[in-house]
Amino acid sequence: MDELINYLCNYAYKHHIGFILSSDRMRSDYVPTSSYLMKLVIINMNWDPKTQIPFQFAHEMGHIINGDSDVVTVSTTTIREENSADKFAIDLLIEYAKLNEIPTYNAVKFTELFGIPTRLEGLVGNELKALYGSDE
Repeated sequence: MDELINYLCNYAYKHHIGFILSSDRMRSDYVPTSSYLMKLVIINMNWDPKTQIPFQFAHEMGHIINGDSDVVTVSTTTIREENSADKFAIDLLIEYAKLNEIPTYNAVKFTELFGIPTRLEGLVGNELKALYGSDE
């Protein structure tokens, strides 16, 4: 996981996104966050389960890359923003997998390998299908 976190840190740096990877005094349920205005993501390195940390990091960067609002409310707009950030994160993790020759043909295996929430298996399958023409 360290190699993947390094990849994500480098991606953030190249895109002028600041980041804080914190484990100091953070409970395991402290939700990661991002600020478009500050171009900053804060990632809880104590998150449980730890396997989800890279996806969360990529997801929060997605909010900044997509120019999402810093205002958090439950609305159609934020649902769309969350879906777009999920897609961005999945695509970034697929790119990492391709660069590192990690097999990405199976959506379920990919989801498990990268700690992507199971609710997103369909989206992972769609992204892999778009890339390879099939999700096995």
